[in-house]
Amino acid sequence: MQQKEMTNRWLARNAKAKGILACGVRHPDQTTFNHAASSSDISTAALDNSWECVSSTFAFLKQHKNEVDQMCWVFENFLLHCALRSDETCLGILTSKNADEHDPAVVNRLISEFKSLKK
Repeated sequence: MQQKEMTNRWLARNAKAKGILACGVRHPDQTTFNHAASSSDISTAALDNSWECVSSTFAFLKQHKNEVDQMCWVFENFLLHCALRSDETCLGILTSKNADEHDPAVVNRLISEFKSLKK
């Protein structure tokens, strides 16, 4: 099974964790795989654009000698948790900003699992 397919299957299995509004991956070939909660009004195009921005940010930081493989951006109503794997695949997870509506331990577990996915 290819790394891309394995990552997409992993995301599909884990995308419905408590408090996740939407999540997705952007692969090195610039294709994406997304999942949004049924209660979310976030479009696929918006998710694709978000993952492109995340990927560009990681690339910019790497180009400027900042070896960052995980970030969290704080917005008015939500948090965007991001991770970059060694194969340049990016993960993005949108959660509510309200700590009562998501479990940070779940997000951290998902990021750890994503980073450790191997062929």
